[in-house]
Amino acid sequence: MNQDVYNDVWKSFGPLSSQLDIDECLDIDKTWSEIAKLSNTDVSTVKKNIKPVQDMYIILDHTRSVLMLVTDGALPSSKGGGYNIRSILRRAFEKLFNNKNEEDKTWWDIIGKLDGFLEIFEYHKKDLEKLYGKFKPYDSFKDIISIELER
Repeated sequence: MNQDVYNDVWKSFGPLSSQLDIDECLDIDKTWSEIAKLSNTDVSTVKKNIKPVQDMYIILDHTRSVLMLVTDGALPSSKGGGYNIRSILRRAFEKLFNNKNEEDKTWWDIIGKLDGFLEIFEYHKKDLEKLYGKFKPYDSFKDIISIELER
């Protein structure tokens, strides 16, 4: 990806990004087109540059949710609230694997492996300690995530 194009897209996209609120936007494709036009960039270039960052935020939001739920005693399962946890975690995995690039080894490839993915949870713990205090050790957390990744 050309870094200059990437930076130009972000400079022009930033002030317009709030228009992509899926809850407020009546026609998301039309809104993407309007943003591209205002950015003097074609839609595919805007999406190509924005999508990976959007996916990063999804992964970070989902992993933070899973961390809080699992450390609070909930477990991924096929029923009830546990199914929600499983769905959240699987969506994070999906975003990782959809962004994996065999030709260009990027951070997606690093965090796409179990240890890299688990490192995200450690960063969340450090950040959330400011609000909740130190997290208690949870020895089976890695096993829980690993089993879901295998499934």
